[in-house]
Amino acid sequence: MPDIYSRTAADFAGSFSADAASIAFSSLGAGALVGGGVGLVTQNLSFNYSQQITTLYEIGSNKKFLIAGRTQGQAAIGRLLGPRPVQLEFYRKFGNVCNAASNTIDFRAQTGCQSGVSLSGGAYAFSLRGCAIQNISVSVAATDMIVNEQLSMMFCSLDLAAA
Repeated sequence: MPDIYSRTAADFAGSFSADAASIAFSSLGAGALVGGGVGLVTQNLSFNYSQQITTLYEIGSNKKFLIAGRTQGQAAIGRLLGPRPVQLEFYRKFGNVCNAASNTIDFRAQTGCQSGVSLSGGAYAFSLRGCAIQNISVSVAATDMIVNEQLSMMFCSLDLAAA
């Protein structure tokens, strides 16, 4: 039977879901969280990690040298302002640059499906180490009165491991 739009039928290549993702602010510990739960109502996370690379050339030849420099990371977190004790502990730990050595954000994502055809079915774990808040922006709209927060952070290193 032909496709209703006269298109070539697509081959089903598999499916996966990304709903088994979690973010943990490791240095806060479970004691800081309300009822041992998540507590920080995180809505989005983005991060990038870069390294400085300098290219050098040798006079009189076609030789090219790559010199790796220092690394640097930036993260942005969108959250809703939630329970006060959790917020205060978060600001105290991640807002103080002197705590950066122990401030870690762990992001884990599990892909796959419980049944049927699935793709890799793998898990990924990223750890942002040496985190410190650089900027806080707060907004609220009269329509829903939800207090939103956008954080900018720096971090020193990024670890990747299969979880």
